Amino acid sequence: MCYIISLIELFFKQKKPEISGYNILCIAPRRGTKKEGKMKVVHTADWHLGKRLENKSRLVEQRAALDELNELCDREKADIVLVAGDVFDTAVPPAEAEELFFTAVTRLAKKRPVVVIAGNHDDP
Repeated sequence: MCYIISLIELFFKQKKPEISGYNILCIAPRRGTKKEGKMKVVHTADWHLGKRLENKSRLVEQRAALDELNELCDREKADIVLVAGDVFDTAVPPAEAEELFFTAVTRLAKKRPVVVIAGNHDDP
């Protein structure tokens, strides 16, 4: 937990974290000043984008869930989003799943930093 708090503090100071041994994707909008007071963190994990169930693609449902996540972050005025692993269901996800991921993260990052940490299903 201390590791995440330190990483969040680095983002609001607009410094690039130098962390060896971890694969972290950081997409943050430019901010002029550090926010004071409480910070709203949206923590999510295990998206498993690209997962198929009984040979049926779940991308339509996954897109709807990510749209809902974006709406929640906007409505609650989240300061940062943390995605803690297993973004994809396999180490080699389909192109459509990768496109969905980058579209969703880019959309989320327009208003707040997004931190993504690779999980055991992901290929950092």
